[in-house]
Amino acid sequence: MWSTPSNLLIYRLTDAQQQDIDRICSILDAYPDLRSSRVQLQPPPGSKARVRFFQCRAY
Repeated sequence: MWSTPSNLLIYRLTDAQQQDIDRICSILDAYPDLRSSRVQLQPPPGSKARVRFFQCRAY
């Protein structure tokens, strides 16, 4: 879901791995208007993982 116009919030069912981030970026890269969006990965309930923020492309 989009928590703000430029922040994509993704609720995870499992802890995120680098391959998950790469896959998300491969999807966003197909859309020029979304490439520089901020992505927030929300860990699953009960996880000790931290919330992760990243951008696929910085301009």
